[in-house]
Amino acid sequence: MSLRNRYDNPIEAGITSHYSLQIVEIEELRNYGLLPNELGLIYKCSTEIIPYVMIWDGIVTKYHKSHLKRLKIRMNLEAYIQTIGLKTIVETIYFDRRRWAESKCTYDKGENGKGISKSTIPYNKIKPSWVTLSPEEIIQEILFLARKGNPPSKIGNILRDVHGIGQVSFITQTKILMLLRMHGLAPSIPEDLNSLLSKCYTMRSHLSNFKQDKSAKYRLILTESKLYRLARYYKRNMALPANWKPNFS
Repeated sequence: MSLRNRYDNPIEAGITSHYSLQIVEIEELRNYGLLPNELGLIYKCSTEIIPYVMIWDGIVTKYHKSHLKRLKIRMNLEAYIQTIGLKTIVETIYFDRRRWAESKCTYDKGENGKGISKSTIPYNKIKPSWVTLSPEEIIQEILFLARKGNPPSKIGNILRDVHGIGQVSFITQTKILMLLRMHGLAPSIPEDLNSLLSKCYTMRSHLSNFKQDKSAKYRLILTESKLYRLARYYKRNMALPANWKPNFS
């Protein structure tokens, strides 16, 4: 059974305002196509229930206008809140957690059970104040390091450690690999594919000395499979010749 079908269960929700505590009727989530952690309810005149979408990060969530999204309702919900006369018509929204416990879901993970946290690049894409090199000097440094045989990733590491440049594209408006292509210094084989080739060569050298290492044999099969899949991708995108074959020697 899919996750969305498993979540299509009524969720008991309640609201508290400055004036009273009211229990909101049970609503079927499938009517709105929303997940339980996306559905909130505002009680209007004890008769009409208006659905809205908000960000929910736990059992108890504070209400903010930034959480509102436009839905197909008869009036603008945000304007309705402003005209009622309450600064925050909903102080606290709480959900019955029992159904979430039955579905064995956690609040900090995505639908696939894996975490969704990851690193992000800063939004402010301007030259940092501590970088003293001009864009032209940075480009010349990149070309100098490339002529010495450094791959693009190592060039980026050197610029980060020596000159404090975290993102070259913020200063030069061009990525390192694109700069190398413009000057004819880009590697003939993509760097990630070349790294897999080196790894396969190392594993084959190990197996030539230790033929009974079955774990290494299995890992070699996986690594070579990944290499061939990546090679097919680059062939489709014209980054490799159609007749290219790996050389493990």
